[in-house]
Amino acid sequence: MTDTDIKNNEGFFSNGESISHGDEKNQKQNKDGFLLKGEEYGYIDNDGNIHQKDGTFFKGRAIGKMKGNNKDAALNYFILKFKNLEKKYDSLKHDFDNDSNKAKFLGKIRQMLESVPTADALGDFDSLISKIKKLEEITLIFLDKNLALKENLIREAETLSLSTDWKGTPEKLKKLDEEWKRIGPVAKEKMDELWNRFYNTKQIFFDNRSRYFDEMENERQTNLTAKENLCMEAEKLSNSTDWKSTAEKLKHLDEEWKKLGPVPKEDADSIWKRFNNAKQTFWDNRKKFFADMDREKLANLSKKEKLCTEAEHLIYSTDWKNTGEHLKYLQSEWKKIGPVPKEKMGEIWERFNSAVQGFFENRTRFFEERDMERTQRHKEWQERMQETIERLEESISHDENILEELNIKLNNVRPGNREQEIKNHYWDRIDLIKTKIEQKRRKLEDIRSKL
Repeated sequence: MTDTDIKNNEGFFSNGESISHGDEKNQKQNKDGFLLKGEEYGYIDNDGNIHQKDGTFFKGRAIGKMKGNNKDAALNYFILKFKNLEKKYDSLKHDFDNDSNKAKFLGKIRQMLESVPTADALGDFDSLISKIKKLEEITLIFLDKNLALKENLIREAETLSLSTDWKGTPEKLKKLDEEWKRIGPVAKEKMDELWNRFYNTKQIFFDNRSRYFDEMENERQTNLTAKENLCMEAEKLSNSTDWKSTAEKLKHLDEEWKKLGPVPKEDADSIWKRFNNAKQTFWDNRKKFFADMDREKLANLSKKEKLCTEAEHLIYSTDWKNTGEHLKYLQSEWKKIGPVPKEKMGEIWERFNSAVQGFFENRTRFFEERDMERTQRHKEWQERMQETIERLEESISHDENILEELNIKLNNVRPGNREQEIKNHYWDRIDLIKTKIEQKRRKLEDIRSKL
């Protein structure tokens, strides 16, 4: 076997089965200057086979074959290979000590636990394996700690899985995810089970949320249909001129709208604008109508103020007939004029009515006074007529008494030369008195008929 076949660029044998002769000093020392003790950990049998001595964790085995006569060099070569294993351990230990997440080194540690006992090398395997196992123990403690931490996260996730805070809970679950990643690994046999528990627990929330939003979407679609119906009702009312009734109906539609929940987000603005525009058309028309009415009421107020002024000028008129007719005309004109502003209604009516009533009260007072005078004169005339009647009745009664006396005298005339003359005289008087009585009776009848 040539040197090229045996040595690598570090001066060690590439296959570990044989060594060449070298400088005695180099064979006794490693490159750091300390002596190597190959015989402490191995030996060479009579056939030149290099053996490991038995250790606590494994039974020694043949690891190479010596060629040549330098046993120390042959053994120390394998000592150097063990030193390389220790260096690998030291590097791993350094990284392990300086990292808070110990659990992530378990794979490398177990890989080393598998590879070290099978290494073709000579050295204190018991000590090295013990140290590696110590790292494994520490790592397993961290794994158990990670297991406990992750189980706590699962319990937190279980609590959150029943949450209905659809907006806030995903952020909390995301933080649990981040915490899960920071914690690091657990024992390999627990890894899948633990992750599935964590994932499935979170998935309960997301399934519930998905179901909730599906239900919400269905409800939003139902709300959209209901709101479209309200829009159609509002649009039918938008051009109504039944201001009072329609206003009440639109207020009722508003109340119904508020009772309904949200609609799909993409329809929210358009459906609201449609509903609001329909209502606003009515309210704008109503506002314009009442604005026009207010202007008309102000114009009506101006017209009625002119009638008031005209009526006030006629209060003290004594042209009773013509003025009365004219005021009745003003009253008919007043009725033709529409309403005035509500706050002026009582005031303007009181003004007009006071002026009209002022004239008619003056006229009534005038005729009452005149009628009183006429009544007084009539009463006095009646009294005079009554006195005349009484006098006529007394006169008639007196004439009747005279007539009776004349008839008695006529009947008592004695026969003789002057009998006829005397009777004629009585007859003439009787006829005269009868005529007077008849005249007085006619006058009496006339007076009574006038009364």
